[in-house]
Amino acid sequence: MDRINEIAKRSAERFGLILVECLVLGDRIEAVIYRRGGIVGIKDLENVTREIQSELFSVGLEGAYSIAISSPGLSRVLKTREEIDIFAGNEVKVSFKVGENIIKEEAILEGFSGDNVVFRKNEKKLEVPFDKVVKISLYNRLLEKRGGKK
Repeated sequence: MDRINEIAKRSAERFGLILVECLVLGDRIEAVIYRRGGIVGIKDLENVTREIQSELFSVGLEGAYSIAISSPGLSRVLKTREEIDIFAGNEVKVSFKVGENIIKEEAILEGFSGDNVVFRKNEKKLEVPFDKVVKISLYNRLLEKRGGKK
């Protein structure tokens, strides 16, 4: 699995992309790739798929796996500290605990400061201890107003 993850990571990086997630489910590789400051197009998905296939061939694993590459999606839930760093600068919906209450906000994700996740809302910084975060998901206000996913 580590070998497959490294192959997927190298393959994405060859095209200026970031590997966000890579899962090996039986004979299927499912990977999510991202381009900071840009979009992931169909050509990117095809290029990374071909590159992974080529690398698998070079290590004697040709035909051993089917490959599914995708972009993160507009409402992806961020699951790890690494994903929070990858998606810094993006608009998000965040839920976090304050005492017994759960607060929900829309803000710009700025990343980490020590053990706190930092957000910007109305030009003010909001720092939330990572262990108090319930959920962070990508969000696009413009698409939601046009009737896109919520």
